[in-house]
This record gives sequence, structure tokens and C-alpha cells, in this order.
Amino acid sequence: MPALVPFRTIPEMFTGLVGHFDGQQRPALAFKDKKTKAWTDISYEQLRDDVHAFAGFLHARGIRAGDRVAILAENRPEWAVTDYATQ
Repeated sequence: MPALVPFRTIPEMFTGLVGHFDGQQRPALAFKDKKTKAWTDISYEQLRDDVHAFAGFLHARGIRAGDRVAILAENRPEWAVTDYATQ
């Protein structure tokens, strides 16, 4: 099956998919809220905004290309945001 958007790297894939689904309010991620037990969607637009905000936070704290970053967390949406932001 061909890729929905052309890409060579994971950041290119992320940027391409966010652009492809921009304005459609399609879910990029879904998670089950521990308190309410309800499934909650995160749209591509919200994911993009969260990733850009966290990447800016990391940059403001001095993280630069080539630096090593470890993610120690449970399986949760913030893990994906952090992964994309560090790339």
C-alpha cells in the first residue's frame, strides 16, 4: 500500500500528515481517560500545536540538534508529543 504522503524521515511524515489533514479535525491519536474511562481524540491540528509548543519549550531550555533526550513515561499522548518534538 502506498504512503499517504511522501516522506524520507519521521519528521517529514509528521509534517506531511499534519498538512494533509489540516482543517479536517480528523483524529491523529486517541486515548482512554483513566478517570472517565472515555476515549478522547486528539486532532492533527491539536497534535501539531502541542508538538510545536513543546519543541519551542525544549529549544528555550537549550536543547539543540544532536543532543540526546530520553523519554521515561507510561504509554500516553504526551509520549508521542515529546517524541515528535525532539525530532
